[in-house]
Amino acid sequence: MKNPFHILNIEPDADDEAVHAAYQRLIAIHSKTASPTRAKEIEWAYDTIKNPRDRISFKLFQTPTPDIPTLLGPSLSNPTSATPNKEKTLAVIKNSLKTFQLPLPE
Repeated sequence: MKNPFHILNIEPDADDEAVHAAYQRLIAIHSKTASPTRAKEIEWAYDTIKNPRDRISFKLFQTPTPDIPTLLGPSLSNPTSATPNKEKTLAVIKNSLKTFQLPLPE
């Protein structure tokens, strides 16, 4: 299952204005004629979380369970020749945990 917060590139605690602004910004870039698949995905994301009740419902009942490729997606999809350093790896993991609202380890 896709995450509408990721599709709209917003934080899980975004308010109505932020959700609507993100939708407007993305739909202007990815119009139905230029990229219909992406526009459909953006519209689905917006319809899924467009008001507080919908966002709460999604968070409670539909939030996908994170897996390693999702958590480390940017690191895994863009390998570099350089060895990843500890700080960058920890930053990716912390951002992923924050996105999925999981507690950070002490």
